[in-house]
Formats: sequence, structure tokens, C-alpha cells
Amino acid sequence: MTPFATVLARFARITRPRPKLNIWQWADSVRYLARGVSAKSRHGATRYSSSDAPHQRGVMESFTDPEVQTTVMIGASQVFGKTEIFNNVLGYFMDYRSGNAVVMYPTVDSSEKYSKKKLMPMIRSTPVLDALVPNSRSRDSGNTILVKEYTGGSIFLVGANSTSSLRGATGELLLADEIDSYEDSVGDEGDAVDLLWKRGESYPTAVQAVSSTPTIEGSSRIWSWFQMSDQRFWFVPCPHCGVHGLFKWSQESAVKTGPSYFVEWPKDKPAEAFIVCASCAKSIDDTQRLAMYFNGRWQATAPFTGIRGFHLNWIYCPWPAKKGYKNRLHQMAEEWERGKKKGEQSLKVIVNTGLCETWKIKLEDRPDHEALMLRLEDYPTEIPDPVVYLTASVDTQADRLEYEIQGWAIGEELYGIKTGKIFGNPHLADAWNQLDGILSGTFAHPCGVALRIGCTLIDSGGQHDAKAFAKPVYNFVRRRQGRYIFACKGSSELGSPLVVGRLQKNGIMLHSVGGDVAKSIIYERLSIMTPGPGYCHFGVGRGYDEEYFKQLTAEAVSINKGKRQWVKLRARNEGLDLRVYGHAAFELRNVNLQAVSDNLRKSAVPPPEEPKEPKTFILKPASEASLPPKPRRRVGFVKWV
Repeated sequence: MTPFATVLARFARITRPRPKLNIWQWADSVRYLARGVSAKSRHGATRYSSSDAPHQRGVMESFTDPEVQTTVMIGASQVFGKTEIFNNVLGYFMDYRSGNAVVMYPTVDSSEKYSKKKLMPMIRSTPVLDALVPNSRSRDSGNTILVKEYTGGSIFLVGANSTSSLRGATGELLLADEIDSYEDSVGDEGDAVDLLWKRGESYPTAVQAVSSTPTIEGSSRIWSWFQMSDQRFWFVPCPHCGVHGLFKWSQESAVKTGPSYFVEWPKDKPAEAFIVCASCAKSIDDTQRLAMYFNGRWQATAPFTGIRGFHLNWIYCPWPAKKGYKNRLHQMAEEWERGKKKGEQSLKVIVNTGLCETWKIKLEDRPDHEALMLRLEDYPTEIPDPVVYLTASVDTQADRLEYEIQGWAIGEELYGIKTGKIFGNPHLADAWNQLDGILSGTFAHPCGVALRIGCTLIDSGGQHDAKAFAKPVYNFVRRRQGRYIFACKGSSELGSPLVVGRLQKNGIMLHSVGGDVAKSIIYERLSIMTPGPGYCHFGVGRGYDEEYFKQLTAEAVSINKGKRQWVKLRARNEGLDLRVYGHAAFELRNVNLQAVSDNLRKSAVPPPEEPKEPKTFILKPASEASLPPKPRRRVGFVKWV
């Protein structure tokens, strides 16, 4: 071939239109699994193949379907392949579509983990993607852990717990993972998923997806999304009667649609587990189960309204069983039996992550947040007259400090004085300076005396890294312990004392707060309906809104094997935590409210006396003005000389 013909051939290859591929076709043709991410790539990067898990194909096709607004994914851990699906979608958009993408995880830390452990290994092991992303060592690469710039766009990795990480991030591709772990609100800005969708507001063709393991019945975000979708399940054909149905664990399954196949085994013999077809009543072994999976298909069970949902439980698993088990059915039955012996919390993990269903908790009664909102009342003064003592509590969060000031009256009748948020990084001084201003302030009592906060407890447990969060708390309280401002840490041990202090080697008095005792006291007193001893008041316009009352009632008691345990029913429970620390602060000072009240009244500033009215003098006219009286003549007296 002549040099000219060679150049012409190369030019033709460069300018040749790229074949139209969907996401899984693109992944099958160019993607590699990074070394160590699966058994298949244990010894080095290996070509990805969607034929290993064919259910992933339909899910990936949803991302490029012009009729789909949002894709919802609920899948068993290590079975559904959600991370590889996300990787394929991101890689496809980088190579084929270009533009920006925003990926949200529950926290900034978890976003960093995905970036370092999943995303970058996938990019570096796939040549077509590696060529698009500059080396992070390059000075002008723009390649950081949370922002990946590539030829044609950027990938922003953000945390649902941080409003600052969302600012400046916009994209046509929006992915939200593990949404059941998100806080109910990002600061005061609202739902994290809704905020993420706003990042694609300027893109009419924005692609949206949510994924998560379901959690508690009635409070699972992903389950709510799935209920709004067309609810697709992987229907498989029975090898005996040919009926297409769903693999379910038992008759009590939360999934009530379609013909079913149930897992059974003889008592105490999980190794002999098998599947029974509900249509023909014939048994199915594990080899047949696997063949059924590979012959399955996605089928919608609800009307399509723009949201496409996919659900896949662990019974569909195409991977071999772990060592020590005959097959996958044996492994699943054995794990279920062990979970039953360990207790409800172990079974909950299987139901959530394996069966991909919500967990129904048997709960004791708890206060109704809507009923508590009806207690809101106007206080005529900054501090209601019955209040004689003040405490404060502070909860540390990743991007803010939350506080509450409580007022105590005789009989431990409690008045909510104020609750609020101070936004800022707890590792910086600004937020703590604002808090110091609040805690060192005075509050005007109707009797004329200025009240100060008598005791404050500040949570030093942190949300994700306890040691990192404890340091700024310790720095703040170190010079303020003389003002009864202390660090504290919650204890989940049942029956532990309400508050116990221990002096640390660093000179910090750290108080352990018994959550079980405190929450029991709080819920008991919230049930008191008549003002008086133990009753709880809440002031209008002082931060006690609907979100606060939801947080105050965010936990409930569940009985597991005869033992009490507190269960979170929603992600945010700061309102309850603040009350817990407030009760502990009051208990810590062992306040005699009657004696304090008597001293307060003695110190009361008497009201100023009303000015007396001046005397009124009526002047007579000058003509009637009287002259000095003449001396009266004495009669009958003789003056002797």
C-alpha cells in the first residue's frame, strides 16, 4: 500500500461514524473489570461481559430510553451489580455522550471511597476511558478525589450530608446511591434527592437514577420510589409447567404480584433446600434455579408514568456458593437459620439486603408528632414566669451545630425556650464563636432577674469519625468547664445511668449519657396531657416546627428476645438527642427547683413606685385674699407689774 493510501485509510478510520451502541453493548465491547473487584478479575484486569448477569442489560437500557425520567434500582447486595451498572453508565457517558455527571452518596466520605475504590480503578483499567482522564499527578489535571475532569466534561462526587459539596455541581447525568441512608433534610434546604435533581434543571434530557437497600417499612425512601414506578421483576419460567413467575422466600413476602416459586427445606436440614412452583407444586433444584434465571426477563407489574423500577432479590444470584455449601439454595437457607438464632437484627439484614424488602418493626407506642404540634403556645415573655433554671444541649453534625435551650419549673415542668442551628464546619472557629455567644448570653425573667444557662452538654460522639469530631468539642469546653459546659457522649447500653462523668487524661470531664433511660423519661413525659409537673411546653416561633417534632419522635422501642432496643424510624433524630442531653444536664446539677425558685423570688427587682400626685392648691382672687388675723383681745386677765 502506498503512503498516500495508508494515510487515507487512517483518515477513514478516524472519521468513520461510530456504531450506535447502547450502554451494555458499549461495556461488552470496551470495558474492563479492575483487578480484584471480583473473583473473575482476581489476577488482573478482565473484560466485562453482561452475559454473566443478563438482568443488568435491561437496567442499563433504561438510562438511554427517552421515555424514562427516573430509573429506580432495588437489588440484593453483591447480586444486582449496582456499582458495575453505575460504572458502565458513567463510562458510556464519558466516551459516547460527554458532558457533566453528578453522583451522590450518603456522605462525602462515602463519595471519596467510591471514587478511590471503584470509579478510578474502572477508568484506569479501561483504555478508552483512561485516555480521557489526565493523570492526577499532573499539575493542571483538574483531577481530584471528588471532581474528575475528562475530555468533554466532569464527574462531580458529592455527599448528601453537605450542601457545600452540591454547590457548583451541575450535570445531565444524576445518580443517587443508598438514598435510604440520607438525612431527611440537608440542613434547612430540603430533601437531598430533590436538591440533586435541581442540579440538572437546565438539561431537558437529564438522566436520573436512585438506588438503595430498603430499610424500615413506612420510612424507606427507595421503597416509596419503587411504588411510584412500573415495578419490574425478573420473571423466570418453571422447568415443569412453563409458567413465568417470581422467586420469593415465603408466602409472607412483601411482593404480592405474579405467580411464585417458594424456597423450602426439611426442618433443621437447610442443605436439602429446594424451590416449589406454586402453579404445579413440583420441586426445583439449584441447577434448575440457575437455568431459570438465565432464561428470565424483566416484566412490568404496574403502569408506567415516567419512572422505571427494577427489583431483584438474592434467590436469583448467578454466582457460585461460598465454600462449605452444596449450592446457593443451601447457603441461603443456612444463613436464614443462623439469622433466626441470632435475633431480629440479623434477620433484618437478610430481609433488607437479601430479599430486598422493608423490615416491619414491632414497636411500642410512641408520641405522635402531630399531636405534639398542637401544644405550641405563645409565651408572653422571653422566659415564662414559672421557669427558674436553664439548661442547654448541643448536637454536632458534619456541617452544623444544633442546640436547644430548656427552661425548668417546679415539678420539672419543662418549657422549650429555643432550638436552632448554627451552620458551619465544626472544625473551624466561626461556628463555635457563635455558639459561645448564645451560651454566655442572659435571658430576661419576668421578675426582673437575668437568668444564665446553668449547665450545657455538648455531644462529642460525632457522626462518622468520633475522634475527629471530639477534638473541636474538647477544645471548646476546655476553658469553659468552670461554667458547667461539658462534653458528653451517648451510651446505647440498656439501663446505663442517665449521666456519669469521668475525668480524662487530657483534663476533659467527659459525661456518658444513658440514652435508654433518658428517652424513656422523655417519652413518658410527652404523654402527659395536662400542664403541671413533668409536662412539656413548646413555644411558638422558637424553632419548634414540624421537622423538629418528627425528630423528637424519630425512635421507638422494639422488643427483641425479651430485650428492649431503640430503633431509628428516620435518619434525622437531632431533636430527640438534644432533649436527651438537656435532661442529662439537669440531672448532672441535681437542682433543687423549689430552693432556686425561692432565691429567685427573693432577688426579684421590686417594681418602681408609682409617683405620688402633687398637692393641688386653689388660689382665691386677690380681692378675697385674707389679711393676717388681728390678735385677739384677752378679757378677764390682769397683767401684774
